[in-house]
Amino acid sequence: MRKLLGILLSLVLLSSLVVAQPYVTVFEGRITAGQSLVVGNYTVTVVQAADGSYYLMLKNGSRILELKPFAFGTEIERDGLKILLGSYTSQGGFVIVSVKPTFITSIKPEVGAKALFNGNVVEVTAVGNKTVDVSINGVARTLETNGSAVVDLIALSTTGRR
Repeated sequence: MRKLLGILLSLVLLSSLVVAQPYVTVFEGRITAGQSLVVGNYTVTVVQAADGSYYLMLKNGSRILELKPFAFGTEIERDGLKILLGSYTSQGGFVIVSVKPTFITSIKPEVGAKALFNGNVVEVTAVGNKTVDVSINGVARTLETNGSAVVDLIALSTTGRR
């Protein structure tokens, strides 16, 4: 049996007046038949059929939610999880797995505004016409209007509204 590739993710979304929460990419790469990705309660596995073709299987616990042929451009979207399939080569199938994180809080884009949660401190350090600068536990990040970024396991998003 091939090595199990596990990605256990617990994402938190901190947003500045977000209307539509963005998907955040949590895995981008190749997996081969028998390998699995674990994202929360979901398991993404590549399986091989008797005729040699490959399929992507999405499970929630022991329940199979989706079983799709591994075909370039196929997209699966279920329960805040989005999977995009690329090509399948001898190195495995290329997948992009994204999640829609849980909204936790919002802060106004005003210099000095802070949000604290789970031991994390997010502070607005500068506000421009098209950008907002923030500090996440001392890590500086510039966000464009209507943009998003991930710092550690904190996803940030902005809108053009104040």
